Amino acid sequence: MKLSKNGRLIFIAALMLGGCSAVDVILPGERLDIRTGEASSVVANQSAKIRLSSQTNHTALTHRAGNASHSIRHAAFSDNPRLIWAAPIGQGADRQHRIIADPVS
Repeated sequence: MKLSKNGRLIFIAALMLGGCSAVDVILPGERLDIRTGEASSVVANQSAKIRLSSQTNHTALTHRAGNASHSIRHAAFSDNPRLIWAAPIGQGADRQHRIIADPVS
């Protein structure tokens, strides 16, 4: 049995569409609402007071990606920030050239 080019395309399309018709399996059991106890699912835009720990002046940031024993919490920021150093890093990322290095710290 020989199929024409259009016949082959229709056959392949039918196979691909047939793969999309899988029946969803519905698991048995009781369904529980995960939002019980909530007054409303809509959160209103509001201002709230927060308490932050005191600012800490870190003289040297020698570690990247802090952990439990070395975390950077509420770092102090200068009143007059200035550029301390800069380094050329080349071109930015695009579709063919991704930057995969960790940030320089």
